[in-house]
Amino acid sequence: NNTALVTYTYGASWTVTVQGGRTLDLIGTAFPNGAAGRILVDGKTVANFTSNRAGWTNNYQQLLKRITVPAGSHQVTVVALPNGARGETTLALDAYRLG
Repeated sequence: NNTALVTYTYGASWTVTVQGGRTLDLIGTAFPNGAAGRILVDGKTVANFTSNRAGWTNNYQQLLKRITVPAGSHQVTVVALPNGARGETTLALDAYRLG
C-alpha cells in the first residue's frame, strides 16, 4: 500500500497537474472512520466523495471517485473534509490513475 496522503485535518489538500481529456480515478482506503473529500479542477468543485464505508473485506486500493478531466492541462486538487461529529476521522488516499 503506497499511501500518498493520510490526514485527519479538515482542509488538508494535495494538488497535481494532469493532461486532461480522460478519466481520473481517485484510489484510497475505504473504512468505517473514513472521511469525506472534495475534488476541484482549476479551483472549481467538480465532485464530492467519501471513504467512509463499513463491512468491506478489502479496504485498500478502492475506487473512491472517478471524474472526467477536460482536455488540456489542469490543476486537480483533493481536499479532505473529515467530520469528527459523524465519526469521520481519516482520509487515506493511495494514488490517482488516469484512464
